[in-house]
Amino acid sequence: MSFAFWSFAMFKKYLPLLSGFLLFATLFSLWLYPSATSALGITFLLLTLFKSILSAIEKHKTSENPRQKIIREVARMLLTLMLVLVLGGVVGLLAGKYAGAYVEVRWQGFGMAAGLASAIIVSFAIGYMVRWGVGKLGGG
Repeated sequence: MSFAFWSFAMFKKYLPLLSGFLLFATLFSLWLYPSATSALGITFLLLTLFKSILSAIEKHKTSENPRQKIIREVARMLLTLMLVLVLGGVVGLLAGKYAGAYVEVRWQGFGMAAGLASAIIVSFAIGYMVRWGVGKLGGG
């Protein structure tokens, strides 16, 4: 058993623990270190993407045409991620901005909470719509 295999197996074994720790650190940094939150969030996103790619490799490594299936699944995953980030970010930003401004005019002091809530709801809705659309496009 080589060192590379041992370290890969150890990384794979402790990946859920590392993901949980990064999620906790990201949420904790919102409170104490807001400037570090984006770096931790990107690290968490990349680690999750790496975990998804490893899962796709494990799933298709014994199939008939593994390379083609792995590439197709990873490409579908990356397309979904890019569409969700772009569309969810733009539409969520606009929804949050307009909802926050409208609520702030009607009820002083509640605009930020309403804007944040509407941005989160719209971003999740866009995410589910993109996931559904890419699933229909890719056949899975």
